[in-house]
Amino acid sequence: LILKEYVKKAGGKHSNVFNPNDFTDPKEMLFPEYELRDDILVLKLPEFSGTLEESQKYAEKLIEPLKNEKYSGVIVDLRKNGGGDMGPMILGISPLIPDGNIMTFSMGKNKSSVTLKDGKNIGGGTTLSIPEANFKIQVPIAVLQGKKTASSGEQTLLALKTGENVKTFGEVSAGYLTANMVYPLKSGLSLMLSVGNTVDINGIEYSEEGIEPDIQASPEEAETKALEWLRKEISEKE
Repeated sequence: LILKEYVKKAGGKHSNVFNPNDFTDPKEMLFPEYELRDDILVLKLPEFSGTLEESQKYAEKLIEPLKNEKYSGVIVDLRKNGGGDMGPMILGISPLIPDGNIMTFSMGKNKSSVTLKDGKNIGGGTTLSIPEANFKIQVPIAVLQGKKTASSGEQTLLALKTGENVKTFGEVSAGYLTANMVYPLKSGLSLMLSVGNTVDINGIEYSEEGIEPDIQASPEEAETKALEWLRKEISEKE
């Protein structure tokens, strides 16, 4: 406990000391869910950390409805996404995100880009490739965010904001947007240390401050307002 306090004082609130064996039991791991509300596709992205095989499964569960269902608008719900591995999250919703650079990790003089290209994510979390993800969808997208949207959940939020006709609803996110490195310790614990910040495609740098939504809304109102906006956008295109 004392070590954790010192680490957070030295490296910021995103730094930590943890036991790698304390991760969620894979049997209880949460994977994405979706539902159709008339012609609105609702994707719920939970936080995630897992094996390469589980990462692939997470991404594929998002690709499937995006590819096979019929819809005129999409809601991406990140309100309960506390982070983990951003790779499968971003690749899973890559049909909603333009290819190319989607953010940069700034570590002093060193810069590291996160990119999407041809159904593959590079530079952010686990690198995955899903050839059938190599398509783009041009529909209005509403993103739900909240106080529990953190870390990789926030990175996913920034990735979605690179697209056109995207609007975010809810509360300011948690503010865990630093880039981290994990170092194994002799004790069996691991040290996660913040080593840089996240820069979006507009050059805005994020660290420990949260991401403001486009439309402020309580947890009870966010989804209702998102649906209202989507309905308006869809009707204007008809």
